[in-house]
Amino acid sequence: MTTLRIYVFLLGTLALGEMANAGTKTKCEVVRALRIENVPNSDMRDWLCLVNHESGYQYDIVHENTDGSKDYGIYQLNDNYWCDQGDTKYSSCWQINTFGCGYQCSDFTNSAIAWDTDCAVKIKNCNSFSKWRAWQVHCQGDLTTNPDYDFSHC
Repeated sequence: MTTLRIYVFLLGTLALGEMANAGTKTKCEVVRALRIENVPNSDMRDWLCLVNHESGYQYDIVHENTDGSKDYGIYQLNDNYWCDQGDTKYSSCWQINTFGCGYQCSDFTNSAIAWDTDCAVKIKNCNSFSKWRAWQVHCQGDLTTNPDYDFSHC
């Protein structure tokens, strides 16, 4: 009977651990997604800082803003600008800044972060990191000494 209780306890603990990690990506998963989009290593710490402060690495998060707009996913992409503006995938900055990235906002809340990353990198390439308030507040400056954004093991 004691063995059964221990087994049930361990199984429950593992299940709770999995639930606690549901909806999040690891730092290395984010780095891999960014590398697919050809993000240089020199920008990687900025991206990790941004993701940390925007979503805490949660990909299924939706944040409602005081103006009624919503931010979606791991990069917190706003529905007034970057998603739900049609399904044409744009590449030029004036198109992206005018029409968004061509994804539905719901595309940014699933575990596949390729589309989120594609859109976020396009936004950054057109506007620097200035479109993200969390980056402006927490990430400007030298991040090389901050171990939270070290990605050398990825």
